[in-house]
Amino acid sequence: MTQPRVRANIRAFLNLIENGSAQAEHKLEVLLDQLACARHEIAKVMDAGEDPDLPKKDYDETLALVKTQFAGFGYYNVSEILGDMHEPGSLVGDAGSDVVHIYTELDAVEQLWRSQGEKKALGHFAATFDLHWGGHLRWLQVYLLELRRG
Repeated sequence: MTQPRVRANIRAFLNLIENGSAQAEHKLEVLLDQLACARHEIAKVMDAGEDPDLPKKDYDETLALVKTQFAGFGYYNVSEILGDMHEPGSLVGDAGSDVVHIYTELDAVEQLWRSQGEKKALGHFAATFDLHWGGHLRWLQVYLLELRRG
């Protein structure tokens, strides 16, 4: 996947959340797949140095926006795979919240792309995928798959 294609997918994701679309859930599922694949393709061009302070999106406002696009999204169980394997447990995921976390991180990537360039933006993309939003993306992919299965 080329760097322009990665940026196009980031912009498409942001646009989907901000403006909606017919077949929003299907488009979301496709974009999540493309963003996950992009993580594997960007290692050669990224700059993982310090990021400047970026303005943050308000979580509650962004969640309200997400709920207008994906009103049917709800909670789901997530297996707790880290920690003591002898103490089974589960966590509760929230599909709407997952979208918010992905959106806010990708918005920061887009801001960095405009202000600091491709390498800085891709470094932030990779670092925050690995540390934060990649988990939300993977859980959301499973949630959407289960919705499709009925």
